[in-house]
Amino acid sequence: KIIEESLRNIIVEESEIQAFLYLFNNIWDYELNYNEKICHGDLHTDNFFIDENDIYLIDFGFTGKHHSLIDYTALECSIKFKHFPLYLECDELKNIENELILESTFNLSHKFSSTSRIEILDLLSMINMIRMNSTKDSNGSNLDYFISLFMMTIRQIRYPNMNQLYAYHSAKILSHHIVSQI
Repeated sequence: KIIEESLRNIIVEESEIQAFLYLFNNIWDYELNYNEKICHGDLHTDNFFIDENDIYLIDFGFTGKHHSLIDYTALECSIKFKHFPLYLECDELKNIENELILESTFNLSHKFSSTSRIEILDLLSMINMIRMNSTKDSNGSNLDYFISLFMMTIRQIRYPNMNQLYAYHSAKILSHHIVSQI
């Protein structure tokens, strides 16, 4: 119900909502074997405090045992939906997302070609680093990461201070990729 309401807030056709919910249910019903570990639980860019001496991580209210990839995917979502400029056209964002479903984006050697904008390439480089670091906590499959990222992305659609339309398109691209893998 929350997903439907969130999608209606960004003005998505009813037929698109139904198709999206079908994909969502396929992913939701997939039995995922995942690792758990102690995680921050609310890792996003606003929970990093920077001063002239160091960088500090704050707000440990949700710290506990969680899906081992939750901090990685939450941080990726924060970068994409809060820090990518709002002036980017949907087609450019979709091109970026289509590149981000490539397995090679989990290797530091990946060179992003979906955009030439320096500020976006810097953010994609951070995402690339996050993904590479996530591999030590996965079950050897990037599918776990994509499913966690999808679930985290779904949450972002409902936050008006985030780029909701980008989150929707990202979730849609991720859902098609995940369903094709499961």
